[in-house]
Amino acid sequence: MGGLAITVDFPVKRYLRKYLQTKYGTNLLVASRSNALGYLVIALLNRTPDEPVVKDTYDDVFAVRVPESIYTSNGLYITGKQMVMFNKIVDKLFREELFHYIMMAHRFHGQKFSYALNEFLNYYGINEDDINSESLLKDFKRRKIKMMNHGY
Repeated sequence: MGGLAITVDFPVKRYLRKYLQTKYGTNLLVASRSNALGYLVIALLNRTPDEPVVKDTYDDVFAVRVPESIYTSNGLYITGKQMVMFNKIVDKLFREELFHYIMMAHRFHGQKFSYALNEFLNYYGINEDDINSESLLKDFKRRKIKMMNHGY
């Protein structure tokens, strides 16, 4: 892909960077409307700068290449609040995918929840230094109970 472009570094938690890198195949995503994450990035672009995000709450970055055709029409700034929103949305997507994976592995293969969770984390190269698997398992169980009692 030729032409001018800018690179926006999104501060993220390390487990989210690993998730995104494995899911999208690179540590440099090209923002486009052809995938959900690119579409999200485009929606977050602004024409005016704002306060910087506090980077010490994040321990990694995920780079997104924004082509000139997009930043000239949408802007090239992303506010600190939008960086936080980006992380929250990606974390929700991560947890939803984890939840569905565990449920399918349990239902169709009889796997224990904890085994399926560890299998999911291993696939994305995520370890205990990145995120505590016990807290993810507790979150999964709370979500499962909520779903069984109230639906999604």
